[in-house]
Amino acid sequence: MRPLGHGYLRLDVAGRRATQCENEIRQLAHREGIELGMVFHERQGATAALVALIAELRRSTSRHVLAPTANHLVGPAMPDRAFEARLWGEARARVIFAHPAAAADNLMPSSRPRVQPENYPEPLSELQLATTTTAVSMAEMHARMTLSRWGLNELAEVTEQIMTELVTEALKATGIAYPHHRLHEAAPLKLLTARIRRTQHSLVIEVVDDRPIEADSEIRLGFNQRVAALSHRYGRFRNSDNTVTTWCELATASRTVSPIWGI
Repeated sequence: MRPLGHGYLRLDVAGRRATQCENEIRQLAHREGIELGMVFHERQGATAALVALIAELRRSTSRHVLAPTANHLVGPAMPDRAFEARLWGEARARVIFAHPAAAADNLMPSSRPRVQPENYPEPLSELQLATTTTAVSMAEMHARMTLSRWGLNELAEVTEQIMTELVTEALKATGIAYPHHRLHEAAPLKLLTARIRRTQHSLVIEVVDDRPIEADSEIRLGFNQRVAALSHRYGRFRNSDNTVTTWCELATASRTVSPIWGI
């Protein structure tokens, strides 16, 4: 049985191409093996179709929303990434684009995603989080949204699993790892960075944290073997500012796991 999904498009973005955009959604559903339900049409400056879409997603337990490009998710009533964040937060649904390249390149200038710093020629997306238990769910959402934007939906599940493991391990080393801890009783919170980089032949998932320097011997022993099993290569190194970066690389072909330690 094929999974159920629903379409979404904005009429002010589609213009005279509304019928063509809806056909693109139908073709995308066919390519992805998704049973297309309803296609919701949003009018300019409104969110009524989005509200109805979320209600239908929750009613039908569907987890897929199909759209022509990311332009259909950005507007005066819905800033960049707010649409995807709301879908994930309220219905645990992800967005698949018919034209992923257009999703990254054709956004309005004011809504263009903040991508890599100058040191990274390849696409990069990162999110800084406080070291509390909520960091795990936020990092998961960040991973799924990023891969959806890049058109790498086939890697979304394993990337999310790796990100979950890395952030959880970082929390145990630096932050509040257990929900029964009270924030007002905790030491000043630190920050961690969840980062995803795309190279020509691979995807790299990184988590940067500020674990104590004296825990050097524990860093190696605590590396999660579940991550190693999912990764093509993995490793850990200390940065010049004494933070620690744990990274994993995903490749499309099955290869021997190669640990590379830099500490």
